[in-house]
Amino acid sequence: CKDDKEKTREFNSIFDNDLVIEDGVLLCNCSNLTIITIPNSVTSIETGLKMSNTAIKNNYLIERDSMGKAIFVTDIDLSNNYTYDEMTYAAYVNYKKVIGKLSMNLGLRFENTYLKGENTSKNLKLKRNYFNVFPNFTFDYHESELHDFQLNLSRRINRPDFEDLSPFQIFIDQYTYQQGNPFLLPDYSNKAELSYGYKQALYASIAYSYMERIIM
Repeated sequence: CKDDKEKTREFNSIFDNDLVIEDGVLLCNCSNLTIITIPNSVTSIETGLKMSNTAIKNNYLIERDSMGKAIFVTDIDLSNNYTYDEMTYAAYVNYKKVIGKLSMNLGLRFENTYLKGENTSKNLKLKRNYFNVFPNFTFDYHESELHDFQLNLSRRINRPDFEDLSPFQIFIDQYTYQQGNPFLLPDYSNKAELSYGYKQALYASIAYSYMERIIM
């Protein structure tokens, strides 16, 4: 293991910003990623911070020719002006270490998400704020040139998107519309997988997965 003077530090900062305006929908996706790595021959520690933001403004207008005289009147029951804002802050640490034939990759991600949806004309407000910890542990054991074993334990999240949460009817055609459920919560996937490799050519694995609150 090298001393502190020989350790190298890598620093990366990435900023992305996408702005899209289409069919009365204003969509902004922004993310900021910072990574710091401190490696050496058998051990490395990687930490990072990430912030992502999604902002959507949806102005959905439906008009009807109720009199049959090409005089269109706004349907206030089906029209909506809906704004949606989601902010996610994440921090992670990843620790890698080699001990003889065993290689370990131990990661933890801490994540807080805040989202808000609002339609003032219809007195509709949606708010969510939740914090989660996601582990991702991998153990590789190189027994010999013939046999390799790996154990992976992980937990992941799947969030409902804007269309899933929007409570308004959006018409696709004259007979079809879609409508979301503002009370949806994210679902979680927990997985354990054990793998075996023979001569780095033949592989077999067995896995167990458990999901919480599946989004349908």
